[in-house]
Amino acid sequence: MDKWSSFVPLAAEREPNRRFPLIFCLHGAHNPIQLTESYGVMQIAAREECIVIAPENENWSSIEALLAYAKAHFPVDDRRVYSIGYSFGGFMTSRNVLAHPEVFAGAGMGGMLFAGSVKAHDLDGQPYEAYDLTEDILRKAESLGVPAVLFMGECEMLRLLPLWNSPEGEVRDGVIPLNPSDKQTALNNWRRAGQCAATSFLSPGDEGDICETRIGARFERCETRLIQGRRYFIGDSVKADGSCLLRTIACEDMVHWPTPAWAELVWEHLSRFARDTVTGKLIRL
Repeated sequence: MDKWSSFVPLAAEREPNRRFPLIFCLHGAHNPIQLTESYGVMQIAAREECIVIAPENENWSSIEALLAYAKAHFPVDDRRVYSIGYSFGGFMTSRNVLAHPEVFAGAGMGGMLFAGSVKAHDLDGQPYEAYDLTEDILRKAESLGVPAVLFMGECEMLRLLPLWNSPEGEVRDGVIPLNPSDKQTALNNWRRAGQCAATSFLSPGDEGDICETRIGARFERCETRLIQGRRYFIGDSVKADGSCLLRTIACEDMVHWPTPAWAELVWEHLSRFARDTVTGKLIRL
């Protein structure tokens, strides 16, 4: 399992019969796990009384082993297991949650948009196997429904937004596919996992709601929030019944780093969901 850290709320000692949500907080590329303490997830966990595990090895085999350990040693609420990650951690959250939607009640990806296929690669001496988002994986994710937040800054070095942007320099030759067609496919795959039909995409000069033009895609519902002097452009992928599993957020003028509001916006959405451990079906809290 390699190195990992954990946070368990003090309430676990005071209330031995109580069960607590578990959040896997996945770090970015070349970052030590200590950096996850600056993502805002730990602060939410302290306030909301959640267990947090930050693993160094973010492969599914490591997450699976840590989940088994947590269930055996911590008072985990099996219905409320989440994965939240930034940058490479968002990439691995995408991989793990889409492949195992029955385990997770929600996924939060920051500074990343991935729902596709990648070749095997190595990062800081840690090998990562090839990943192929197959039709079977997508069909299962769609049938169960995956609550998720995609959070990206407008000034990402990865040139994630608007979705018509093409990668530059080292990003163009990177492991994760980030060409416009790859990002658009990824968003529609996440919409499918959120039980929504595919959407259409904008080009430079197209008109639309400001949220749509900043992100580069059409949404059923849009909202702009001003938080600490910065605008957050929120596009909701809304199902026929009016509910929303997938939320996409563009942060105004933001570079490739979490803002204080990132974890808050992710948790605001994901905390509404749990998952039945027997049937795998979503539970709305």
